[in-house]
Amino acid sequence: PGGGRRPVHTLSPAMIVSEDRAIAISTPSADGQVQALLQATLAHLDAGVELGLAVEVPRWRITGGVLHVEDDMDAALVAALAERGHAVEPVESGDGLFGSICVAEADLRRGLVSAAADPRRESWAGAW
Repeated sequence: PGGGRRPVHTLSPAMIVSEDRAIAISTPSADGQVQALLQATLAHLDAGVELGLAVEVPRWRITGGVLHVEDDMDAALVAALAERGHAVEPVESGDGLFGSICVAEADLRRGLVSAAADPRRESWAGAW
């Protein structure tokens, strides 16, 4: 702390809005928030993984120059990352290091809402 300095701010909830739907997504995990949200969002939007399952996809997180990967991540992918020079460190799947995403979606065309909670930490989801 000191005069003229700015505190680190890691809160990064996100909304994804289109004509068809609105998605709200967030997670705790300090600077890992943007990393976890990016991975779940890409799994859903780019790979077509159902939103509730996208929060469960094995994750990676970079801290201090180390690429932490959940130990259930595809072994060939982990090996390829190590071959490219990344300092890869497997971490037990479900570790809190990887956040705990909660997401809610409103299907604006059908008038349906849904929600999902990440099993990595004790959390819950509800929609109405």
